[in-house]
Amino acid sequence: MPADQPSRVRMPSPPPPSARQTPDFGATDLDAAQAWARLDAALDAAAATGRSVDLWWRDDDAVAPNPALDRLLDLAAETAVPIALAIIPAHTGDELAAALDRRAGDGAETTALVHGWRHHNHAPDDAKQTEIGDHRPLDTVAAELVAGRERLAALFGPRALPVMVPPWNRIGASVMAALPDLGFIGVSGFGAEGAAPAPLVEANVQLDPIAWHDDRRYVGDARLLDDLVAEIAKGHGRPIGLMTHHWAHDDALWACLARLAGVIAAHPAARWRPAGAVFAGGPAAASAA
Repeated sequence: MPADQPSRVRMPSPPPPSARQTPDFGATDLDAAQAWARLDAALDAAAATGRSVDLWWRDDDAVAPNPALDRLLDLAAETAVPIALAIIPAHTGDELAAALDRRAGDGAETTALVHGWRHHNHAPDDAKQTEIGDHRPLDTVAAELVAGRERLAALFGPRALPVMVPPWNRIGASVMAALPDLGFIGVSGFGAEGAAPAPLVEANVQLDPIAWHDDRRYVGDARLLDDLVAEIAKGHGRPIGLMTHHWAHDDALWACLARLAGVIAAHPAARWRPAGAVFAGGPAAASAA
C-alpha cells in the first residue's frame, strides 16, 4: 500500500466515474496516443541495441477473493502475465488459497509475497504510517514477520515466496537488517534500490498508477507510460516493477493495464518476469534468467 494510505482490511471501491475528476489530470486522448507511441519507440530502440526490457507486476493488499481481484487474475490469465500478490498474512485464509488453486493452469503464474503482518500503523502520530518500522521492539516485529511468512507458506505452498513487501513501502533499518535471519530472501519497496543488506535480493517497484494524495485518482495513460519510458531509458538492466492495488482501479486504469500487458508480452525486446525469477539470485541473474 502506498504512503499515508489508511490501514484497512476491507478495501473500499473507487469513486464512480461521475464522482471523479478526469483521471487523465487534463491530458487528452492525443496525449495518451503519443505516450503509447513513445513506449513503442523506447522498446524498438532497446531491440535495436540488443537490450531486453524486463518488467514485473506486484499487486498489493490481497486478502480474499473479490470482484476486483478476480478481474486482475482474469487479465493475467488472458495475457499470460505473472502476478506477484502482496498478501496481508493476518487477514487472509483458506478462501484465497482455494481461489488460487482453482486457477492453477489458467496461463498465469501467481506468487504470494508477505505484506507485513496486519497492515496496521504503529508509528507515532507525527510520523508517516509504518507497520514494520523501528518504533517497536525488534523482537515483537520479528515474531510477527516470521508468523506471516509461515502462515503464507502453509496456506499457499509453493506459490509462497519469502519476500517482504513492507506496508506503505516503509521498513525500519533494524528490521531490514534482520530479514535474512528471519528466513526472508528478498524485499520489495518503492523507488530506488540499494538499501537492502546482503544476501537479501532487493527488487523495488517504480511505477504507481494511482495519485494517492489526489482523491486516489488514476494518473492517466500519459503519465504512467512516460514514467515507464523514463525507467527504460535508464538502461540499468534490472526488472522494472509495476505496483497496483486491485481495489483502487477505475475502468480507465483497467483498460490501460490490459493494453500494457499485451504490448509488453508481444514485443520482442520486452517480457514480464515472474517474482520467482526476479528474486532468484539478484537483479543481474533475474534479467538473464
